[in-house]
Amino acid sequence: MRTRLCALALTLVLPACESGTRTADDEPATVTFSDSAGIAIVTNTGPRWGADEGWRVPDTPLLSVGDAESSSNEAFDQIGHVAQLDDGRIVVLDQRARVMSYFDADGGFLRTFGSAGEGPGEFNGFELLGLRADTIWIADERQRRVTAVTGSGDLGEVVTVAVDNMRNGVVGLLPDGSWIVATDLLFSGPPPEMNGLMRFEAAYLMGDLQGAPVDTILRAPGNEAIVRSTSATVEIMGPLLHREVSHAIWNGQLAQSSQETAEISVYDPDGTLRRLIRLPDEDLLIDDQAYAELAEVRIAAVPEPARPGMRMVFEEMPRPDRRAPFTTFLTDSEGHLWVRDFSYAPESHDWQVLDPDGALLGIVTVPDGFRPTQILDDRMAGVYTDEFDVQYARLYKLERF
Repeated sequence: MRTRLCALALTLVLPACESGTRTADDEPATVTFSDSAGIAIVTNTGPRWGADEGWRVPDTPLLSVGDAESSSNEAFDQIGHVAQLDDGRIVVLDQRARVMSYFDADGGFLRTFGSAGEGPGEFNGFELLGLRADTIWIADERQRRVTAVTGSGDLGEVVTVAVDNMRNGVVGLLPDGSWIVATDLLFSGPPPEMNGLMRFEAAYLMGDLQGAPVDTILRAPGNEAIVRSTSATVEIMGPLLHREVSHAIWNGQLAQSSQETAEISVYDPDGTLRRLIRLPDEDLLIDDQAYAELAEVRIAAVPEPARPGMRMVFEEMPRPDRRAPFTTFLTDSEGHLWVRDFSYAPESHDWQVLDPDGALLGIVTVPDGFRPTQILDDRMAGVYTDEFDVQYARLYKLERF
């Protein structure tokens, strides 16, 4: 069922009983599949990969664009996304500069598209909506429009959309060309008097590439924030260990989690819940010592003069008793869902890999400083940040054994 943005929240009632329980044929101890009132439930208790199975990403990149050893000296400001097209070209989206740069398969510079501004081919916001064949769609949330960039790197169709904001960002394109974005629902008019740790509501909105009215397909718990307000002013800041939404377009459906538990909900494009995927629920409790250690990681990441003030802010914040189970979702070219484990640490991080049915295959660790934005069958594209906070576009090999 679809509702307009002003409609009541979507409510899903799940009976407690389960029927038709079965286990995966080859790994009965790690995953079970069951059904509850027509909703498939996938319960993972461990990975299906054995000791001699798995995927790995070597530390040495296949290609690095923008550093001293690459064939291009292109400098990037703030890379939002890196992708490799079917013909081997590499596309880098610089969110701060509002520029898309094209490189050949060896990293040689080809051309750029876009700039900051309000005219055709100019952007105030700059986020990848998705790729269809060799056409790239860019979302500009501030100008409420999406722009197609053709395979040759030229301006294509520009569509104005009825989206007030995209504060939780772009989710992606569906196979039929419609798209889904997420937004926090805050308040309109004077801010209410509220203080303390709050969790806003998130709305998932769906539209098409013809500019038709936007529908709300789902409402769910959104981002968590500390609010300090009066009847006239409001200050909103993200607390340490705050929960937010994770989402991705996964095999034509919306995979979504509000990070309250290690559970992922999978919805049809109309907002109908079809599947619940439960991952191993590790110890998410956070004690005072663990909280202090995480705070120091965050404090160390800011310039030294700002550290005492940030430490004081963290000490004054309400401390949650649990951390989020994971953060980012990505999908690969073969229909797997990649789920990044929660971590503030700048060193290498882990991703849980789920097969198209939701069974947990295992864990893949990516190199230090690397954030993947595209995963293909044998390689990853993404953003590498060095110890000086300089960013490069990189490709890494994805090995399977």
